[in-house]
Amino acid sequence: MQQELIASPTPDQKRTFLQVLTETGMTAEAILASGAASSAIYLERTRDPAFAELWAMIDEAAMDRLRHVLMDRALVACGQVVEVDAKDPDTGELMLNDDFQPVRVKRLVHSNSAVMTKLIEKMIPSADKAAPMAAIQINNNVGTELPPRPRLVIPGDTEDG
Repeated sequence: MQQELIASPTPDQKRTFLQVLTETGMTAEAILASGAASSAIYLERTRDPAFAELWAMIDEAAMDRLRHVLMDRALVACGQVVEVDAKDPDTGELMLNDDFQPVRVKRLVHSNSAVMTKLIEKMIPSADKAAPMAAIQINNNVGTELPPRPRLVIPGDTEDG
């Protein structure tokens, strides 16, 4: 019933939302730029499967960009990054780009492999392991008693009389 009261965002608002979300990766900023109510945008995700799919793809791309930035910074912090010419792993030949120039790749040298392994485990989910789970604690105990009434104290009055 309440969903019917919330107006759907216009096609322009949805387009603006998705465009700003693509550029910034920030949902709140994209909602603000679209001019639509945040409840309308979130509700539209449940109403329109195509909109929801685009939103999910944009979120995944933003997370991927974040993973790359994090990995680059971790590489610099964990060792020394050097650029080397890429070689084909099967033939050992130098790999060339479209302009026949050697392809340069970053390699990490003098690093702590334990730190890098742990970082990769945290950043990239393994296909062999179960998805990480979040523990949620729900408290169903609802207090029905009223709080105790405060005692009235008259200043200067003592219990002795």
